[in-house]
Amino acid sequence: MKNDFLKELQKEATTQKKLNEERIFPEFLDEITSFIGIHSWQTLLILSVLSTILVELI
Repeated sequence: MKNDFLKELQKEATTQKKLNEERIFPEFLDEITSFIGIHSWQTLLILSVLSTILVELI
């Protein structure tokens, strides 16, 4: 039982290491993605308003 837990923990640690080493977005987008992460509701609100205006204009 303890051995299984340690194997699972090692597997998860390996997965986390890969996720931390590989970037999903380029480094120059760090500020933008950080802002979106912190202010997600405000970003969603702004995007929804802009898309609604765009749809109404078309």
